[in-house]
Amino acid sequence: EFGARLLGNIPRLENVANMVRYQRKHFDGTGFPSEPLAGDTIPIGARILHVISALVDLEERSFSKPAALQWMQAQEGCYDPSVLMAVSRWCDVSVAKQTPTAVPQLLDIEALQPGHVLAQDIHTLEGLLLVGINTKLTPMLLAKLANLRVLHSIHRTLLVHVPNV
Repeated sequence: EFGARLLGNIPRLENVANMVRYQRKHFDGTGFPSEPLAGDTIPIGARILHVISALVDLEERSFSKPAALQWMQAQEGCYDPSVLMAVSRWCDVSVAKQTPTAVPQLLDIEALQPGHVLAQDIHTLEGLLLVGINTKLTPMLLAKLANLRVLHSIHRTLLVHVPNV
């Protein structure tokens, strides 16, 4: 509120002040401030700030990006679902809500397909976390994994869930 008041006193920054004011407002209308705004009536900039600041906070607490986005999706009414979807696309992360099969399969990177879901975290050979468990593989992510494999930076096989077709 203090930040919004400061910005509100600067000419032509009224919209920015509203974004700052409502950045903690939940999509369902709960949260700060207590004014009766909900859903699309909350300024879009505030809804984006709400998602991005929560994502940064979770990553600072050692969540992987996919795990953070999955946790945020589970918080019913807290975040704008369309903003969450846009952020996951922007981050090249597609989080699966459920594991498509019960038994994971060990597949060569070349055999992976869009829609497969990781049954393990992917780390570089040096131990750096690249992609978190339960991430749904996208064409772009598959291309990145293939490049990393060519560079001998990751293992040749990965444990994945293959959706039933």
